[in-house]
Amino acid sequence: MRIGITDTMSSEDKFNFYVKWIKKESPEFEIVKLSYKLDNLREIDHCQGVIITGGNDVDPRLYKGNSDHPKIKNVDPKRDDFEKKVMDKVLVSNKSLLSICRGMQLANVYFGGSLIPDIEEAGYKSHRTTKEEENRHPIFVESNSLLHKITGSRGGEVNSNHHQAVDKPGKGLKVT
Repeated sequence: MRIGITDTMSSEDKFNFYVKWIKKESPEFEIVKLSYKLDNLREIDHCQGVIITGGNDVDPRLYKGNSDHPKIKNVDPKRDDFEKKVMDKVLVSNKSLLSICRGMQLANVYFGGSLIPDIEEAGYKSHRTTKEEENRHPIFVESNSLLHKITGSRGGEVNSNHHQAVDKPGKGLKVT
């Protein structure tokens, strides 16, 4: 099975985190790095699923946000455009898509949703990990959701390292 994973655009170590995560569960999977720098959108045709990774902030112009917000940094419009095309191809072909962190935020924007530009500024507890300590927090899973069906779990603990979050869910999306 081939899985496409979008380039985090920050470091090879961060990209390899996703590769190691997949290979730990399924060593036989073949991984394809997807990136605008590689101009390899067509590789999706040969993948059974795609993961859109975390990374820098989503361009606020995509969700009618404030592009001058002082805490929004390292926006990469080329990455946003490429990953929107990735979602186009995946959804048309009915392949599996997993969007993690920034990937989830971009997917929400793709479906017309909005983002909280900075969690702490909006009055929520920090979700940032420091060099000294990994930030972890509990999650609760709706019992009638696909996530519950897949995992059989009503909750757990996840790591967090982000300062943005989904505000208004996009069309057809439901927080579960």
